[in-house]
Amino acid sequence: MGSAAAQEQLYARLAWFLAGAYPGASKRKRIARDFRVSPDTAKGWLCGYAWPRHDTFLAMRAKWGAEFVAFVYQCRAEMDAMEARVARLEREMRLEDARGNAIAHAAVEAARGGAEPGAAGRELGGANEAQADPVAPPVKREARR
Repeated sequence: MGSAAAQEQLYARLAWFLAGAYPGASKRKRIARDFRVSPDTAKGWLCGYAWPRHDTFLAMRAKWGAEFVAFVYQCRAEMDAMEARVARLEREMRLEDARGNAIAHAAVEAARGGAEPGAAGRELGGANEAQADPVAPPVKREARR
């Protein structure tokens, strides 16, 4: 598909979206009022031969959300993938926050004397005085005679 054909389809999807968002009579006037443009500009959008300025497009996105952008640009799959990635990153951040809070809580308890020194490391799988490397197994020491 050539650039001109892609642009025509983009403009047509915007027109289609606006026609659905403003059912009934006086579409041009209502669009013009909502986005502070002239009725002739709104007519250009509805007829598919004009494109909104950047600030107006952002106002449309603010009014209708990501679904508007996905519809106009036909990028639903990309939007879904991005939303899934954001959700995964938010879950990971919450887990990291919970881990950080658990470590901080254990350290505060140890400082208050609520736990023996080094207990925070053992409870959370960290190193303590008997185990320098939290991954390596503890070394057995022979009893002195």
